[in-house]
Amino acid sequence: MSDEAGLVHRAVRGDAAAYEQLVLRHSQAVRAIARSFGADWEDVVQETFLRAYAGIRTLKDPERFKEWVFGIARNVCRGERKRAARAGRTPPPNADAADARIAELRDAVDRLPERYRIAIELRHFEGLSYDEIGRRTGLGRNGVNARLTRARAMLREEVRREQ
Repeated sequence: MSDEAGLVHRAVRGDAAAYEQLVLRHSQAVRAIARSFGADWEDVVQETFLRAYAGIRTLKDPERFKEWVFGIARNVCRGERKRAARAGRTPPPNADAADARIAELRDAVDRLPERYRIAIELRHFEGLSYDEIGRRTGLGRNGVNARLTRARAMLREEVRREQ
Protein backbone atom coordinates (compact mmCIF):
# COMPACT_ATOMS: atom_id res chain seq x y z
CA MET A 1 0.00 0.00 0.00
CA SER A 2 1.34 3.42 -0.93
CA ASP A 3 1.83 6.23 1.54
CA GLU A 4 -1.05 8.04 -0.14
CA ALA A 5 -3.43 5.10 0.29
CA GLY A 6 -2.38 4.88 3.94
CA LEU A 7 -3.29 8.54 4.43
CA VAL A 8 -6.67 7.91 2.79
CA HIS A 9 -7.37 4.95 5.07
CA ARG A 10 -6.44 7.03 8.11
CA ALA A 11 -8.61 9.93 6.91
CA VAL A 12 -11.58 7.58 6.46
CA ARG A 13 -11.13 6.56 10.09
CA GLY A 14 -11.34 10.24 11.10
CA ASP A 15 -7.65 11.18 11.30
CA ALA A 16 -7.75 14.92 10.54
CA ALA A 17 -3.94 15.17 10.30
CA ALA A 18 -3.92 12.51 7.56
CA TYR A 19 -6.55 14.40 5.57
CA GLU A 20 -4.59 17.62 6.04
CA GLN A 21 -1.57 15.90 4.50
CA LEU A 22 -3.67 14.91 1.48
CA VAL A 23 -4.86 18.50 1.11
CA LEU A 24 -1.30 19.82 1.35
CA ARG A 25 -0.09 17.33 -1.26
CA HIS A 26 -2.74 18.20 -3.83
CA SER A 27 -3.90 21.76 -3.24
CA GLN A 28 -1.35 23.25 -5.69
CA ALA A 29 -2.57 20.98 -8.48
CA VAL A 30 -6.22 21.75 -7.67
CA ARG A 31 -5.31 25.44 -7.79
CA ALA A 32 -3.79 24.89 -11.25
CA ILE A 33 -6.93 23.11 -12.43
CA ALA A 34 -9.06 26.04 -11.21
CA ARG A 35 -6.82 28.52 -12.98
CA SER A 36 -7.00 26.50 -16.17
CA PHE A 37 -10.78 26.91 -16.05
CA GLY A 38 -10.48 30.62 -15.29
CA ALA A 39 -12.21 30.01 -11.95
CA ASP A 40 -11.64 31.63 -8.57
CA TRP A 41 -9.02 29.18 -7.35
CA GLU A 42 -9.53 29.88 -3.65
CA ASP A 43 -13.21 28.93 -3.85
CA VAL A 44 -12.47 25.90 -6.01
CA VAL A 45 -9.76 24.58 -3.67
CA GLN A 46 -12.01 24.99 -0.65
CA GLU A 47 -15.09 23.45 -2.29
CA THR A 48 -13.07 20.59 -3.79
CA PHE A 49 -11.57 19.50 -0.51
CA LEU A 50 -14.86 19.93 1.36
CA ARG A 51 -16.55 17.64 -1.14
CA ALA A 52 -13.67 15.19 -1.03
CA TYR A 53 -13.80 15.07 2.77
CA ALA A 54 -17.56 14.53 2.71
CA GLY A 55 -17.25 11.72 0.16
CA ILE A 56 -13.95 10.07 1.04
CA ARG A 57 -15.74 6.97 2.33
CA THR A 58 -17.12 6.41 -1.19
CA LEU A 59 -13.64 6.28 -2.76
CA LYS A 60 -13.30 2.70 -3.96
CA ASP A 61 -9.55 2.74 -4.66
CA PRO A 62 -7.48 4.76 -2.17
CA GLU A 63 -4.50 4.52 -4.56
CA ARG A 64 -6.45 6.80 -6.93
CA PHE A 65 -7.18 9.61 -4.46
CA LYS A 66 -5.29 12.15 -6.56
CA GLU A 67 -7.21 11.40 -9.76
CA TRP A 68 -10.46 11.34 -7.79
CA VAL A 69 -9.86 14.73 -6.19
CA PHE A 70 -8.80 16.23 -9.54
CA GLY A 71 -12.10 15.01 -11.00
CA ILE A 72 -13.95 16.72 -8.16
CA ALA A 73 -12.04 19.94 -8.88
CA ARG A 74 -12.97 19.80 -12.56
CA ASN A 75 -16.62 19.21 -11.65
CA VAL A 76 -16.56 22.15 -9.23
CA CYS A 77 -15.15 24.36 -12.00
CA ARG A 78 -17.75 23.19 -14.51
CA GLY A 79 -20.50 23.79 -11.97
CA GLU A 80 -19.24 27.32 -11.38
CA ARG A 81 -19.22 27.96 -15.11
CA LYS A 82 -22.81 26.69 -15.46
CA ARG A 83 -24.06 28.72 -12.48
CA ALA A 84 -22.47 31.86 -13.89
CA ALA A 85 -24.05 31.25 -17.30
CA ARG A 86 -27.52 30.63 -15.77
CA ALA A 87 -27.22 33.81 -13.71
CA GLY A 88 -26.22 35.72 -16.83
CA ARG A 89 -22.93 36.72 -15.29
CA THR A 90 -20.18 37.58 -17.65
CA PRO A 91 -16.59 36.60 -17.01
CA PRO A 92 -14.67 38.83 -14.62
CA PRO A 93 -13.01 41.86 -16.24
CA ASN A 94 -9.61 40.17 -16.30
CA ALA A 95 -11.01 37.16 -18.17
CA ASP A 96 -10.30 37.61 -21.84
CA ALA A 97 -10.01 35.48 -24.95
CA ALA A 98 -6.94 33.76 -23.52
CA ASP A 99 -8.94 32.61 -20.48
CA ALA A 100 -11.66 31.26 -22.76
CA ARG A 101 -9.05 29.43 -24.82
CA ILE A 102 -7.52 27.94 -21.68
CA ALA A 103 -10.95 26.71 -20.60
CA GLU A 104 -11.49 25.13 -24.04
CA LEU A 105 -8.12 23.39 -23.81
CA ARG A 106 -8.90 22.20 -20.29
CA ASP A 107 -12.15 20.68 -21.52
CA ALA A 108 -10.26 18.99 -24.39
CA VAL A 109 -7.71 17.59 -21.93
CA ASP A 110 -10.57 16.22 -19.83
CA ARG A 111 -11.82 14.23 -22.81
CA LEU A 112 -8.50 12.45 -23.34
CA PRO A 113 -8.17 8.84 -22.18
CA GLU A 114 -7.05 8.80 -18.56
CA ARG A 115 -3.41 7.80 -19.02
CA TYR A 116 -2.87 10.60 -21.55
CA ARG A 117 -4.86 13.14 -19.51
CA ILE A 118 -2.78 12.38 -16.44
CA ALA A 119 0.46 12.78 -18.38
CA ILE A 120 -0.63 16.21 -19.66
CA GLU A 121 -1.80 17.29 -16.21
CA LEU A 122 1.43 16.21 -14.52
CA ARG A 123 3.62 17.94 -17.09
CA HIS A 124 1.70 21.07 -17.98
CA PHE A 125 -0.50 21.76 -14.97
CA GLU A 126 1.72 20.51 -12.16
CA GLY A 127 4.98 21.32 -13.95
CA LEU A 128 6.66 18.01 -13.17
CA SER A 129 9.82 16.90 -14.94
CA TYR A 130 9.86 13.77 -17.09
CA ASP A 131 11.70 11.96 -14.29
CA GLU A 132 9.08 12.99 -11.71
CA ILE A 133 6.29 11.90 -14.04
CA GLY A 134 8.07 8.60 -14.51
CA ARG A 135 8.24 8.03 -10.75
CA ARG A 136 4.52 8.74 -10.40
CA THR A 137 3.41 6.66 -13.38
CA GLY A 138 5.97 3.87 -13.32
CA LEU A 139 7.23 4.77 -16.79
CA GLY A 140 10.82 5.29 -17.87
CA ARG A 141 11.91 8.59 -19.39
CA ASN A 142 11.31 7.28 -22.93
CA GLY A 143 7.87 6.02 -21.92
CA VAL A 144 6.97 9.42 -20.49
CA ASN A 145 8.18 11.09 -23.67
CA ALA A 146 6.15 8.71 -25.83
CA ARG A 147 3.03 9.14 -23.73
CA LEU A 148 3.29 12.94 -23.78
CA THR A 149 3.93 12.95 -27.53
CA ARG A 150 0.83 10.82 -28.10
CA ALA A 151 -1.21 12.89 -25.62
CA ARG A 152 -0.30 16.14 -27.36
CA ALA A 153 -1.20 14.69 -30.76
CA MET A 154 -4.55 13.52 -29.40
CA LEU A 155 -5.10 16.93 -27.83
CA ARG A 156 -4.38 18.71 -31.13
CA GLU A 157 -6.89 16.45 -32.86
CA GLU A 158 -9.48 17.07 -30.14
CA VAL A 159 -9.05 20.84 -30.48
CA ARG A 160 -9.32 20.64 -34.29
CA ARG A 161 -12.62 18.77 -33.94
CA GLU A 162 -14.00 21.58 -31.77
CA GLN A 163 -13.19 24.30 -34.30
